[in-house]
Amino acid sequence: MTAFSQNTSHTTSSKNGDVTYEAESTVTGLKAGASKPLPKGDHTVKRSNKIKVLGVTIIELKIWETFHSNGRTITKVINADGGKKNFSVAVSLSKGVPKKSLGTQQFCKRGSSCVSGRTAVASIVWEGTAVVSLGTIEVDKKQTLTSNVYGSASSSLRNVQA
Repeated sequence: MTAFSQNTSHTTSSKNGDVTYEAESTVTGLKAGASKPLPKGDHTVKRSNKIKVLGVTIIELKIWETFHSNGRTITKVINADGGKKNFSVAVSLSKGVPKKSLGTQQFCKRGSSCVSGRTAVASIVWEGTAVVSLGTIEVDKKQTLTSNVYGSASSSLRNVQA
């Protein structure tokens, strides 16, 4: 694994700013913006999402995946898993079975042609509720993490569609 890590963060709010969703990622084994594919070997990507109500963190959801690169593309998603940290007794949350798969993506570099390759995809459905002064907030979310062989990773935390 490459000894490089990259940290990024992003915040989104709802309920007039009373509820915020913060995303923070630690990408280990990836070198963002690389012009060449990652070297042959295993690489791990981790993502953390915090849900805050009135500025107080009530839960942190984590997802991670480990994949193998043959030096040209991702050949296998080795592992996908996640964990949670409750900061409030008013939160009841359960983790679904983590899923892993290979995806596909077009990689287009400026001034050159596009090539396709495989991505590593991990996802977890988190189901539960949180009781706060505003009432009960449903926190059924699907957390997805997608990584490519060029060192880019993206994730999302979205409402679960019924």
